[in-house]
Amino acid sequence: MELNSLLHKLFFFLIAIVLVAKVMNWFLDFNSEINTMISATMFSLIGMAYIYTGLFWDKKLIQTIFILCGIFLIGMNFLNETTWISIMAIICLLIPMVIGRISSKDKKELIEQ
Repeated sequence: MELNSLLHKLFFFLIAIVLVAKVMNWFLDFNSEINTMISATMFSLIGMAYIYTGLFWDKKLIQTIFILCGIFLIGMNFLNETTWISIMAIICLLIPMVIGRISSKDKKELIEQ
């Protein structure tokens, strides 16, 4: 088994565990420490995914945005939660998704032409 394939499976397994933990939190109402740990893990995994995805973009600007957003999502877990950090986290979650959506439409249009 290739290492890259093994890492992908491990990454998706960790995402599945976080998703199950988030759903369980709705029903079991975990204490705040466990909920914070689940959220920190979730944002760290999203940040790692953005960094990994950013490495494959051809355009340097998009690559930089993805990597910086990923680094911020990982790093915000170690900062005190403020309004500005929450706003930046939302922006860092949404911007790469919007770029990915727009870029995938551009690629489809280019293929059709």
